[in-house]
Order: sequence, then C-alpha cells, then structure tokens
Amino acid sequence: MIIQSIYDQYNIPDHLQLHMLRVAGVCQMICDHWSGTKIDRNTLISAALLHDMGNLVKYTFDITTNTILQWLDTKELKKQQKIMIEKYGDDDHAANIAICKELEVDKNIIKLVDAVEFNNLSVFTLEKNILEILLIYSDLRVWPFGILSILWRLEEAFIRYKRIDRLWEGKAALKLWTKHENIIFAHCSILPTDIHDESITPLLEHLRWFDIVTTLWT
Repeated sequence: MIIQSIYDQYNIPDHLQLHMLRVAGVCQMICDHWSGTKIDRNTLISAALLHDMGNLVKYTFDITTNTILQWLDTKELKKQQKIMIEKYGDDDHAANIAICKELEVDKNIIKLVDAVEFNNLSVFTLEKNILEILLIYSDLRVWPFGILSILWRLEEAFIRYKRIDRLWEGKAALKLWTKHENIIFAHCSILPTDIHDESITPLLEHLRWFDIVTTLWT
C-alpha cells in the first residue's frame, strides 16, 4: 500500500506526515551510503514512515498556547485528535502499534516501530538490532521544522518536553547517542553533517510513493 494513501486514509496532519517522511529520508540516506553489516532497508524505511501514525493522540495540551504548534489548524487538529483518541486511546505509542496491526504490516515492521520510545533512550545499545539504532537515531535528527544535529535535537527535545527534572537522563542519553552516531558513521561513506534539510528534501516526494508491504496479522 502506498504510504501517501495510508496517510490520507487516516487523515494524518501534514506536519506529522512531513516528520515521518523526513525520518524515512534520514534512514534512506544512511542506507544509500551504508557499508556495514547487511540491513533490511525495506523494513527500516517502512517503519520510519509509520512510526508516529498515532502521535496525534498525545497532543492533550492547549495547542493554541504552544509556540511550536501555533501555525497549525487548531480546530481541525482537535477534531481529528478526538476521533483518534476515541478509537485508539490517549497513549500515542499504543496507538502507533494498533494502527500498524490494523494495516496488517509485516510483524518485523511492527516490532521495529515498537522499539521507538523516547523514554527508552538510555537503555539502547548496539548489541540490540541495528535497525532499532538506525531508526531511533534518524528520529532523533528530526524536529518539527526540519533536521538538527544530534546535540541540538536532544537539547531541543528535553526543553520541549519539559524534562529538566530528569537532566541526568538527558546527559546520559546525549553521551550514549553521540557514541552511537560515531559508530554508525564509521560504516557510512557520508558524515552526520551531510544529512540536512537540503539533502533530505529531494527524497520526500519520492518517499510518498513508497509501497508498504502488508501481510495478514496472526
């Protein structure tokens, strides 16, 4: 199923579509220049394009007072949010998984989407599935308005989610993900600085036509 058709079917807001497309774009750039152990490119990009399908349910704050989101159509967003919460609940991670199962995507894609949780940053190691590391890294590089360095993205995220009371966790995550970045790009023919808005943008329209393979969920 073409990913744009999926986005349209679920009325995914444009800004959320763009976030998932950008994350997939980072994944694709890494895959295109990867020289390490063979990775399942299709599963990685599919998971990137689906990983925040249920993200709208978590916007329980007043959107009109949030400076990051003031440019959105608040009325329409609230309407769609209500529909999503009624169907999937208010846990965005659970909603992500529920939608992937509903779409009957491959179980390996669902497993990969299930690994993407901000709260788990400090426990991921390279001993785990490399696809999890690559997907979470790619997600960390994308903020609401484009691509950031891993340093700026983590600092922005902790401020935006008001996690200053868990500063120790933030510092641990930053140290860990800086290490991961160094290892990831030891197996790439590009540098982290080669991944930016200008290099990702040409990939986005092509990714809208990416075909997500589906199977019966058992």
